[in-house]
Amino acid sequence: MAEESRTDKTEEHILDGGTYDVIKNRLQKQKELLQSKLIELNDDRKTVFGSLETKLIANDRINTENNCIARDIVSFGDTCLFGYNVHFGLRTEINIKDVFSSYTFVDNSFKASDLNLLDDETFKSDFTNLYKYYRNTIFSNFAIIGNYLHMVFQLSESPTDIKTFKWLLVENSLKYIDNR
Repeated sequence: MAEESRTDKTEEHILDGGTYDVIKNRLQKQKELLQSKLIELNDDRKTVFGSLETKLIANDRINTENNCIARDIVSFGDTCLFGYNVHFGLRTEINIKDVFSSYTFVDNSFKASDLNLLDDETFKSDFTNLYKYYRNTIFSNFAIIGNYLHMVFQLSESPTDIKTFKWLLVENSLKYIDNR
C-alpha cells in the first residue's frame, strides 16, 4: 500500500507539472504573438508618422549662484530657462536672477548666459510687485501652450492660488505679453 500511495503522488505530481507546462507554453506563444504584432504596429506607425531616435547625447550639471530647489526647465532653440526657488530668510527683495537663470547649450554642455531674454520693464515691475505683495510666492513651473510660455507662480498654500506671466515665443526669444 505504501508503494501504491507513492505511485499516486508521483502521477499527481507529473500531472500537475504537465498542466503547468501546458499553461506556460500557451502563455509563451501568446507573448511571442503579441510582441510580433506590436513590432508590426510600431513599424506601421513609423511609416505613417515618421520617427526620430531619442538618445542621450550628454549629461551635464547646471550651477546657480545660490542653493536652490529646482522647479522646472524649458528650452527653445539653444536656450534653456531654468526656474527655481531660493529661501533668503529675512531678505525683503527678490530679484529675477534669484528665481531664473538662462543657459545656452553649446558643445554638449550648458553655458550660463545673461537673462537678457527676460529684460522687459513691465515684466520687471510685475515680478517685483508679485514678490512684494505676496510674501509666500514660489515659482511653480513653466507651461508652453501654443506659441506662449507661461511662468506659473503659486501665491499661497492653495494649489489653485496662482499667477502667471505670459510670454510670446518669437523664434529663439521671448516677448512679454502680460500677467494674469
